Amino acid sequence: MTERRVNDALEQAAFHLSLIKKRLLSIRQAVARLSVTSLSFDYILTLDYAFLDVRKVIEELMLLSLCAHEFAQIELSNKMRREWNAERLMRYLERVNPRFFPDGIETVETEEEGIAGQFVTTSRPCLTKGEAADIYNFCGSVLHASNMPLQPDRVRHRYARLVEFAEKACGLLDTFEIDLTGNGWVICGHLHIDRPDIPPDLFNGPVFREVAQGRAT
Repeated sequence: MTERRVNDALEQAAFHLSLIKKRLLSIRQAVARLSVTSLSFDYILTLDYAFLDVRKVIEELMLLSLCAHEFAQIELSNKMRREWNAERLMRYLERVNPRFFPDGIETVETEEEGIAGQFVTTSRPCLTKGEAADIYNFCGSVLHASNMPLQPDRVRHRYARLVEFAEKACGLLDTFEIDLTGNGWVICGHLHIDRPDIPPDLFNGPVFREVAQGRAT
């Protein structure tokens, strides 16, 4: 891969992460607003808009994993316009990049000389690939109109799913690593979700990790 293509891929990754951050901040604002709002038509509309952001966050994550695969990115974009099933989209991703989904990580001190810290799998609650697929499909039931009025228990269920997604997506991307090629080009990043004024950071280089046992997939 040429230096220009590397720089282009990193620029695209930063673009997708910036959109993800903006949408996660929007989801957080919706969660806060809904937590103090009574059930109403405005409540339902706010939920709808928030779940549109959920779907877009997951699509941006998918595109992020293909930043080093220009033609696969184009193909995925076309598939997302026609295909609404997350499992089929992710099967396509896995053929191009088997390691397309990010891993949440954190830094711990190490006594190894010359190494300031070591990346380990985080203990934060993180969105998994399976959960991302599940809520992507769930968005369809929220975003399509229904002939039946929404019952309060269904609205509460949707709100609970939104809260869980916001927590786990932010946990995953607080500090993370992702393989942009499937062949070992790992980049790491910080989303800085609690600092709206700071753009996400990306960095790459040698990564020393210790994988926790029983990590969810």
